[in-house]
Amino acid sequence: MRLDSQNSQDVQGIAKKGKINKTIHSFLLLDCSGSMRDYNKIGIAKTAIKEDMDNPVKGVKYTLVSFTGSHGYGKGSKCIKVEESVEELKAEGGTPLADAINQTLDLIEECKDDKIIFKIFTDGGETGSSVSNTDVAKRIKACQDKGYVITFIGTQEHVNECIKLFGIDATNTMVHLNTAASVKMSFNQDRSATATYATSVAEGTDTNVGFYTKEVV
Repeated sequence: MRLDSQNSQDVQGIAKKGKINKTIHSFLLLDCSGSMRDYNKIGIAKTAIKEDMDNPVKGVKYTLVSFTGSHGYGKGSKCIKVEESVEELKAEGGTPLADAINQTLDLIEECKDDKIIFKIFTDGGETGSSVSNTDVAKRIKACQDKGYVITFIGTQEHVNECIKLFGIDATNTMVHLNTAASVKMSFNQDRSATATYATSVAEGTDTNVGFYTKEVV
């Protein structure tokens, strides 16, 4: 989902007097594996993402990337897909998380926008990636060193794993339960955190940590 048709003022940032004009690009890597069918988590995700499409946070443009083992044809194949809308999203296949992060980083490295947010949402653990966690962690570290914001939303078990394996800052992680209500709440909190970050960018006070720990607007 690419919101390139937004009002140009919104896409270019918050352009009020005394504000810093920066373009923010948010990439969401969404788990579309089979377990996302449980409790209609995929349906809840689609509704939340559509809300971002219809009513974007001011100053932020979005790219939605889905991932599932069913996108490819075995280990090492492409497991991500850039989605133009939420309508075709469905839950099926496995969870090649490391491969999906690695392939999405290829997209992000081509992005020329001023500020990058890379959000990872999953409801399960790794199944069947070909790239090593160590290689992915090195790439994440390089992006963090450039000032990119990298966040992770998952169950407590998988949040702990991502902190350990990929080096994502704990203050950029959010835990959800595998329930409909919790998944919905996590998307709502993420939207609020994104709005808070956009404000901090406009004020020149942004950092690439503490994304989910700062007071939300």
